[in-house]
Amino acid sequence: MPNHSLAPGSWPGGNQLGNTWVPIDDTSCWIFCYCWNPERPLTQEERDRLAQGSGIFAAVDAGYMPVRNRGNDYLIDRALQKETSYTGITGISEQDQAIADSQGLIVDRTRELLQQTDLGIVRFREQMFRAAEAVGRGSAPRGRDAPEGYRLRSGDTVAAPSAKLEDVLDARFPERRWGLRAAGA
Repeated sequence: MPNHSLAPGSWPGGNQLGNTWVPIDDTSCWIFCYCWNPERPLTQEERDRLAQGSGIFAAVDAGYMPVRNRGNDYLIDRALQKETSYTGITGISEQDQAIADSQGLIVDRTRELLQQTDLGIVRFREQMFRAAEAVGRGSAPRGRDAPEGYRLRSGDTVAAPSAKLEDVLDARFPERRWGLRAAGA
């Protein structure tokens, strides 16, 4: 709880992306990345691009381990960094992981200086601590018996400043919106 993240598709008919995070121990986890299109099968070109490492997908070896990783300093390319890329690291997923890894394996959160804009982080951590404590007392993990929560999807769109929210929702998410309204959300 929660161990899924879904990135919004930027246009109707576009591919959808997601991750599932599965903890292994205190310092590592498996991250399963997936892509689908709700309206059609993925093309071979799309599959090939994803297999080579594209977007949230890292290029992986035969054992499904990222090719660019902490152990090899993400194959940072200093010439690329100097000329083209601020990070010098190829791949969005790999860049994100390098930043996360730069904090260390276990971060001393007592030294953080969180600000008002970090309120989402604070609330998320509070929720996670409460959930972990509840499981420690023998309660079932939150969400285990709530499959309706997995029907939610993220999304985005660009609308005119004068557009009414209901019209934007109808145009962008007609099946999702009406399905949620019928369920009482």
